[in-house]
Amino acid sequence: MTKWQHYALTGDDFLVAFYALPNGLDQSRLFLVGHALELYLKGVLFSLLNDANLVRSKGHKIVDLLRSCQSEDPKFLPDYVIRDSVLDALPLSIHLMENLAPSDYVHFGTHRDLYQTIALGPDAKYWGTPLTRPNLDSVFEVWPNNYWEKMFKNIFQYLGHSPENCNLILSRGGFTSTIKDVVNDIFRYEPRIS
Repeated sequence: MTKWQHYALTGDDFLVAFYALPNGLDQSRLFLVGHALELYLKGVLFSLLNDANLVRSKGHKIVDLLRSCQSEDPKFLPDYVIRDSVLDALPLSIHLMENLAPSDYVHFGTHRDLYQTIALGPDAKYWGTPLTRPNLDSVFEVWPNNYWEKMFKNIFQYLGHSPENCNLILSRGGFTSTIKDVVNDIFRYEPRIS
């Protein structure tokens, strides 16, 4: 097993939990998808640099992880480039449209799920407590959807990540066939050509 796989295998737990949660648990879903994404991005960064200390130094900062991966390999997730203008406008603000140029607002609309995950990051578990970052007016609902499926599929294809661990998790019982089908579909990708 390569070291990037350790990150990916741990991410699998959070990914399956993200898909398995019932409706109404948006705060938990946001934390789970963010943590899964963080771990998969750490796996990609490790696969690119083979430097555990550098990967660890990125902490829980999804935007730094994503940008580091893209800096090392511009072919990695080219459709998911984060704009500072959108980050600076506080993507979770109800006044977002007033703070963004029209092209940035359209970009935000396409990547809303990713921006809200970046904005709250590991603090998602504290939403609604006094520890919540100020100036975030609302949390959007977070759903397993095509956005996440496409993103994770692209990451798995990049890594060559296989479904065995997710299938093991899913075989433990309690998961609907729909959840099993959706998670397994993420692993249906063409092998990457380097």
